[in-house]
Amino acid sequence: MKKGNCKKLFSLIAVVVVLFAGCSKRSKEKEDMNFEELKAMAITEFSGKKSEKAITYLEEMVSRFPERRDISQYKIMLADLYLNDGSLDAAYELYKNYSTMYPGDSKAEYATYRTILAKFYKTLKVSSKC
Repeated sequence: MKKGNCKKLFSLIAVVVVLFAGCSKRSKEKEDMNFEELKAMAITEFSGKKSEKAITYLEEMVSRFPERRDISQYKIMLADLYLNDGSLDAAYELYKNYSTMYPGDSKAEYATYRTILAKFYKTLKVSSKC
């Protein structure tokens, strides 16, 4: 092979490798992620104070993996984010369900307290509109 053709072939190979490398780094959709990937993304977004994004990952985890033993801690995290973001109805329902589903859990009392708090904030919000 001539020296010029070798350079062209090498350049072509380099371009193809760069293109494929760029395509492979595309992020997965939430629906295609496994539990561990969703957990990592939720924690990353939560740590970065991006609660809306963290909520979407946690919602996906809770809906797709309800049978996991450790899902309860992510339900509490999701309910806390709902309450902090003002989604009082969603927070109330999650806390209430948590207290019912995990009555012996160490966070059951916390969930009961937060259920009352969410209902109080909801009532406060309604009464301030009157």
